Amino acid sequence: AVERVLTRIHDRDPKIKALISYDGDRAIASAKQADDRLAHGQVDGPLHGVPVLIKDNDFAKRCIEQLEADVAAGARGY
Repeated sequence: AVERVLTRIHDRDPKIKALISYDGDRAIASAKQADDRLAHGQVDGPLHGVPVLIKDNDFAKRCIEQLEADVAAGARGY
């Protein structure tokens, strides 16, 4: 399921520009971890393993820009 979501993002986001960024490798690693937990009978709730994407918005963009500026200015640890 995650691979299909990532393919759709790759195919469609250049046109609609809904995302600032995403980490496909992390999404795949998280999905594998969720699958492993499920295989061992550990369920983290009704949406366990369901891919979730939170659409970026202006507030999120400003937060990322501020974080980048803070890191560039030498800030450490949040």
